[in-house]
Amino acid sequence: MKTRTERTHCTPKMVEHEVVQLNQLVNDKDQEIKFLKKQLIAYKLLKQQVEQLFTIIEFDKE
Repeated sequence: MKTRTERTHCTPKMVEHEVVQLNQLVNDKDQEIKFLKKQLIAYKLLKQQVEQLFTIIEFDKE
């Protein structure tokens, strides 16, 4: 734990700047999560289509 003299002095402007940076990071991560969710949905749909194709192929063999 830092002593009183070792603590960093933060001005309101420094805190505001840090909050802005953290908000931007949160927004960036939120966008990344939305993109990954869309990719996951696309992957699941593609997987389903591949499974259907294999079912059709197996059915045609019989």
